[in-house]
Formats: sequence, structure tokens, C-alpha cells
Amino acid sequence: MLQKPRRWLAYTIELNDLLPHYQQILDRFERSDVPLDGVFGSSSVSTSPPVGILIAIGPAVEPERLDEVIRLVEDLDQLFLVVHDDPSHNKVIIIGAMNLESVPFVAVTPELLGVVRSPGATAASVRSAIAAMPKVQAIRKREAKL
Repeated sequence: MLQKPRRWLAYTIELNDLLPHYQQILDRFERSDVPLDGVFGSSSVSTSPPVGILIAIGPAVEPERLDEVIRLVEDLDQLFLVVHDDPSHNKVIIIGAMNLESVPFVAVTPELLGVVRSPGATAASVRSAIAAMPKVQAIRKREAKL
């Protein structure tokens, strides 16, 4: 018996446990057949909660898989996307990415969702759409000084 549905075998999905909606997202993953491989955040270098939900994707993430993840979180907060072009992250999806390098990212707009959800969309067409969109600079909540 497979531990993951076949369409998810090549993927790794991780969730930031510092997200304000972490428990709700976790519940949604449990009710879906989208597998969650791990959590991060509270054990990271920066423990300030992200603003919005930044989803980092690898260069080979298929639009259909990205859409399944987006549908689990799209009504909870403003969504943002960033592509990590490193081939070692080929089919990785990070929900609540920390973006410690402050890489510019894009807001998920109806136009971008249209590309992701269009029949015949490919990983390359999604990457191109993201590259063509206006970039947002990272904004983080201040960490409390002790």
C-alpha cells in the first residue's frame, strides 16, 4: 500500500507551524488526500510569524498539485508565491515559507490563479506567469526584543 497518493509521490510539502492559521490548515490537510511531510518554523532561526501565507514552490511543481494546495489555504489569508529555482527543490511546496533571503515574491491574484487553473497549464507556464508579475518585497512582523 502506498503511503501517499501516486500523484504526490515525487513531492515534499511542509507547513510553517508559526502561521496564525496553522491548526486550521493542519485540519484541512488531515481531511484531504494532500500529504503533509513535515512542519517547521518554531525550530527555525527566525521565529516571527510570517505576514500572509508565502508558498514557495520548486521549478517542477505541476499546476494541478499547486492548485490543490492553494485551495486548502486560499480563504485564510493573503497568498503569495515564490519559485525556488534550485533543482534540489524540484517538487517541493513550502507553505508559510520564511524567505530568510528576502527574495521578492508575487501576490496570488485572480489572473495568476487563472494561469494555474487553466487546462493545459505546465510548470513552465506557471513559472513564466510568476516571473512576469509585479514583485512584492518581503515584509516581516518585528520580533519581540527580550
